[in-house]
Amino acid sequence: PVALFPEGTTSNGDNIQPFKNSLFDAAVLTRADIVPICLRYTRVNDELLMPENRDLVFYYGGVTFSKHFLRLLSLRSIDVEVMPLMVIKVQPQQSRKDLAAETYEAINAAYYGRISMP
Repeated sequence: PVALFPEGTTSNGDNIQPFKNSLFDAAVLTRADIVPICLRYTRVNDELLMPENRDLVFYYGGVTFSKHFLRLLSLRSIDVEVMPLMVIKVQPQQSRKDLAAETYEAINAAYYGRISMP
């Protein structure tokens, strides 16, 4: 099993960033199944995650990792939804671009609550 974050970057959680096609190369070459998992933070320190407190959790922009990590360790709690989605079977002749797009659409739909869970 291999886990990766196909955005290949960090963000403030407002949206799902485009996926890096190259990260799907191994799945295409081996025709390995992909199990998309959507992670969505919902609460921090027992409060709903909002623009006012999201910087306590998200690591992005000019913040150094050490500063972010220390801030993260100071929190009492972080609630996150972990949503395993339907398995994506890699098809013969499927390009990494197509696979990245299919995976992106599944995770994006889950992130915004537009799909029901399996």
